[in-house]
Amino acid sequence: MKFFVVRHGQTVANSRNEVCGARESELTDKGRMQAKELAECLLQHKTENDIRSIYVSPLKRARDTCGYIEKILGLTATVELRLTEFNFGTSEGVQCDDPVFVEQRRNPYARFEGGESMFMAAQRLYNLLDELKARHGPDNENVLLVCHGTVSRVIETYFRNVSIEYFVTHKPGNCEISEYKL
Repeated sequence: MKFFVVRHGQTVANSRNEVCGARESELTDKGRMQAKELAECLLQHKTENDIRSIYVSPLKRARDTCGYIEKILGLTATVELRLTEFNFGTSEGVQCDDPVFVEQRRNPYARFEGGESMFMAAQRLYNLLDELKARHGPDNENVLLVCHGTVSRVIETYFRNVSIEYFVTHKPGNCEISEYKL
């Protein structure tokens, strides 16, 4: 069984270097183009990837990205609330390089004011991954998750040991795909 994890296309907030967790932000023209190119790439590798199920965050940027994939692969995604991007609370909308924001991200125990902690996000995502393994693993079905940057990083920690430094500095690119084999 494989999990394929995709971050949505570029958004207005991404282009402005703003923190955009649980709030909405539209795809830019570049983000729509990235989503189309990703869908075409997935089509080119359809046989080898053998994706049987898609789960998508309920946030519009992820659903819009996923729409291109659904159409080209002929699959219908299931909206999964637990794939919603991390809730940065009152830090939503600040610049990504804001020193207070950057420092707070380094502490996975701390809850963002009005939001959640990295451990809270890990709990919901790890529970989801365990459920998907149980649901699709016995039949060795490959699954695609269409989600967000921080969610993608948390998912990576489920499969690989990563340092806190890597976790806070690594950011998957828009429409970047990661593959994890069980």
